[in-house]
Amino acid sequence: LSVDPPYLDALGGGRFIRPPGQYDSGWWRRIQITNERDPGTTAPTGDLRFLVLTDRARAEDTLQSTQRSLIDKFVKESVHSPVYDEKLAAVLFELLFPRNLKDQFRIEANLLLVLDRDAAQYPWELLAQRTRGDSPECLALRMGLLRQFATGDFDKAPLLSRDRAALVVGVTARVETTEGVFPELPEVRREVADIAGMIKGAGYPTVTLLDADNRNVFYELLTTEYRILHLAGHGVYDAFNPDRSGMVLGKDVFVTTKELRSLNTVPELAFINCCYLAQIDNERRLTNDLPHLLAASIAQILIEKGVKAVVAAGWAVEDHAASAFAMEFYQKMLGGTSFGESVRHARQSIEKRFPGTNTWGAYQCYGNPGFVLEQLEQAKGTTVVKKTRPYSRQDYRESLMTIQEMAPGCTPKRRVELAAQLEDLKKSLPSHWHDGGVLNEFGRAWAALGDFTQAIKLYGEAVAHEKAEAPFRAVEQLANLLSRQADARRRDDHKVALAENGGSKGLVDSGKPTDDPKELLEWALLRGETAERLSLLGSHYKRLALAARTKLARVKNLKLARRYYKEADALNAGRNARNHYQILNWIACDYLLGEADMKNNKTVLALLNDCKKYAAGRERRESEFWNRVAEPDADLLLHLINGNLATEEHKRRLIRQYKKVIGPTAHPLHISSITEQWDFLIDILSSQKGNEETVKALEEIRDQIKKIKRRKDD
Repeated sequence: LSVDPPYLDALGGGRFIRPPGQYDSGWWRRIQITNERDPGTTAPTGDLRFLVLTDRARAEDTLQSTQRSLIDKFVKESVHSPVYDEKLAAVLFELLFPRNLKDQFRIEANLLLVLDRDAAQYPWELLAQRTRGDSPECLALRMGLLRQFATGDFDKAPLLSRDRAALVVGVTARVETTEGVFPELPEVRREVADIAGMIKGAGYPTVTLLDADNRNVFYELLTTEYRILHLAGHGVYDAFNPDRSGMVLGKDVFVTTKELRSLNTVPELAFINCCYLAQIDNERRLTNDLPHLLAASIAQILIEKGVKAVVAAGWAVEDHAASAFAMEFYQKMLGGTSFGESVRHARQSIEKRFPGTNTWGAYQCYGNPGFVLEQLEQAKGTTVVKKTRPYSRQDYRESLMTIQEMAPGCTPKRRVELAAQLEDLKKSLPSHWHDGGVLNEFGRAWAALGDFTQAIKLYGEAVAHEKAEAPFRAVEQLANLLSRQADARRRDDHKVALAENGGSKGLVDSGKPTDDPKELLEWALLRGETAERLSLLGSHYKRLALAARTKLARVKNLKLARRYYKEADALNAGRNARNHYQILNWIACDYLLGEADMKNNKTVLALLNDCKKYAAGRERRESEFWNRVAEPDADLLLHLINGNLATEEHKRRLIRQYKKVIGPTAHPLHISSITEQWDFLIDILSSQKGNEETVKALEEIRDQIKKIKRRKDD
């Protein structure tokens, strides 16, 4: 079948988005399993209640009576041996599952078990069903099988990592502790190297700690945000002594639940490749529903903190098989496969490669079956997703918006690939879809990739197009990028002038920047005053101040910048929505103009503290870079006003603050905005007498942060 032209045009009166298919929901059968409790004492009875959450209008409830002591005996036998015992697995299946459910498992449909604290202790992954005339067949190998943990002790507003980065920790050394001697784990060395290389190859900046100093492990774990966390080594679990339960780092040093409870942000994916760490604490049973008082394992705490997917070993695993399981799992996850299918693939693969072991069943995998990792870059050896050509206007816009989302934090190599995709999309775009709306999305995509020249070109085409479907924000962004471009050209010429003048500093000018940004923004303001437009005009005059030939012109432009930032702040204040950005900028202009004694101005000093509060409030509502950078920006201004920036303590603290905010994956535009502000302060202060120490301190801080950018680009 050939379609000419190969495009899908929408007729009037239809839906904007294609309707969802009836059978593409990826439904996993859900069974909730809980320990039945005595109505009078609320103590667990040992019986299990099964609630089948079907795709029908009903939920099917069944109570299974169990002989707890017998089952516990069989469970201990199954998990204390690395050899898979299919007969024992079949016995546990018969004892644990109600009769009316057993026939349902003959249907090869994926299974999601929603477990409470008691039910989570059972090795559901190992259970096998006997079929007539055949040997028992393990459920987790025949179908997808995942867990979810039912708990009332959870973080109600989990803050997930905003940085697209990974932390891989491995301990291979022999460790002596009070609990005994933990032997060397040579296989962990290879596992850490392979896993870290695979994750890094997928585009995630990766920090690898192999037999590292304990302080470094805790520093990275507690102060940096990671999207992926992988721990490999020995683990120990003691339900009665939580302080000595966790991953073994050294002699009597553990990563325990206390440290993980302290995490401000949590990863999306955590892989705990250690012995015993996945056990759910069931030794201390309460007579009330207060499970948060129990000592919990590392896997359980991560689940309660809000991690989207957790893979953890429930018992001692065979080293080679454990490393292979991790590799198979990551290969799929980093290639864009869903969590449920990645787990199923890893289990089936390890069972074939290491027959006779039960390592494939040792991993308790908690999470949403459909969870996928963000694709930053194709990893070596992973399945490459075949590119599909857009066939409708909506397809083009969705492809462009996908690039916009993927661009922040991607590696230079990935940035080149995304730029090539943009070029291909532009070439294949049919002429009748060349309108302001689509061209605006091209401009946004180029800006997200940091190519401001291409972004200006596309924004310009969008604004000037006959089919005026571009949003008004396209005008604002065009003006902002034009102003930045003019300033960048001035800086390049400024460097040449410095070299020719032997490095002297002063009011060096390369010529008048383009007036286009000012004219565009003034035109936009005539059609409606917004804080964004006033702020952009303030930023433009700030750049004009840098390009001024004379001190008089510089002061004039600084005053205009301050005026527009103040007007933007007043507009926000009138709406009861003050923003730290405008306040920090007009205070900076005030400081540089030196018209008043700001050091003793209590109103200004209070405003700087208020800026931190405004930013923190906005961050709670919507997490973004500009909110997080407000605190170090406010502290920087405070030190400038107090005249104590040059002290070593303040410099080191500011550098730490900015490094934490920038992280390993900040967008190039974010870093350039920070360094542009420092350049602004340095240039203005350099032209004034008596600021030598302050300028030197600013240059030192700026250069430290620029080193981060260079490392990111390498």
